This record gives sequence, structure tokens and C-alpha cells, in this order.
Amino acid sequence: MHSSNVIARLPQRLRNRAGNNVSFDSNRIKAAILKAGHATEEFDEDEARLLTTQVIKVLSHLSIDEIEVERIQDIVEQTLIAANHLKTARAYIAYREKHQQLRSDKRTLVDVSTSINEYLEQLDWRVNANANQGYSLGGLILNSSGKMIANYWLSHVYPPEVGEAHRNGDIHIHDLDMLAGYCAGWSLRTLLHEGLNGVPGKVEAGPPKHMSSA
Repeated sequence: MHSSNVIARLPQRLRNRAGNNVSFDSNRIKAAILKAGHATEEFDEDEARLLTTQVIKVLSHLSIDEIEVERIQDIVEQTLIAANHLKTARAYIAYREKHQQLRSDKRTLVDVSTSINEYLEQLDWRVNANANQGYSLGGLILNSSGKMIANYWLSHVYPPEVGEAHRNGDIHIHDLDMLAGYCAGWSLRTLLHEGLNGVPGKVEAGPPKHMSSA
């Protein structure tokens, strides 16, 4: 009969939100917990030290070499709740959500100078992406404003996983700068009520029976 003992150990590396590895530092966990406690006036430094010890204990039993920031913050949340510091836990959760939104908003920003120069020097593939839009002043305006609109759709309209997939190149959402029907020479009302018809010698189709198939 074989037995194996897992030796508890702390992670050696922390993967930050930028995807970089930095040295794990438990003092930063304590500082964050203490800051939260002071903000809510729910506990002092001694209690923060005890809470940090609990977090460290959980981390050490994971026995992994690398851990993500978000996972550590999840454990801090659980520790605060388990210790009945509910006011601080709620504040900590709200703080995380606020900063997550701020990071998301930053991704929506477009560097104006870079965007314009990429168009002028024709370094941006979008310059030739639309056959109905030539290289011109009007094209520059549409291209620059389109980037801002596209980033907003990806960050605030599509689900996060869809936005990430597009940004990573796993999928491509065409015409993100124009998230609406355009270049149509017929009435959408007529199309939905009558279908495609009226052109001799061309394929015809009846109206859709449901919006999901329209």
C-alpha cells in the first residue's frame, strides 16, 4: 500500500492582470485586508493579521507554484465572510467590481493620434475592409469613430467571452463599427411581411415565420 504526503507550500509566483509573473508577497494581502478594515472601521491591525493568516493557510494548502490575483481576492472575500466581517466583505466586493469596470472602460479608449496616423499611413487593415468606403477624409472620420464604437460593443454590449474571443483573433465579428443593417435597398418591413419576391427570374422566398430565422 502506497501513501503520499502533500507538503503545504505557498505559491512562489503571482500572475497579475497584465499576464506577467511577479514574486508572491503575502504582505500585500495583509495591506489590502487592513485597508479594507480601516475603511469600514470593522476591525483593526491585529484582526487583519489573523485574517491574513487564514488566507495564507488556504493558499498554502493549494500547493501550487503560481496563482492569479483574482483567485487570491476570491479567497480574501471568503475569509472575510467566514469571519462574519460582512460589512467589509461587501465593501471589498464592491471595490473589486468598480475597478473591474474601470479596467473595462480603459479598454474602450482609443488612442486618437495613433488611430489617425495608422489610417493616413494605411497601416490599418480596416482602410480597405469596406468596398463602399474609399481612402478619403470621410473614410478617415468613419474609421476613427468606428474604432471607438467597435470597442464599446466589445466591452459593454457583447458578453465578455465574445469580446475576448474577437480581440484574441479566435473569431471575427464583421462590421463592428456599424452594428445595424445598412446598404439595403429595400424596406425591412416589406422583407419581414412579404419576403423576397418581385424580381423576375430571381430566387424568391416567403416571409420568415419567426424572428429567429429572419
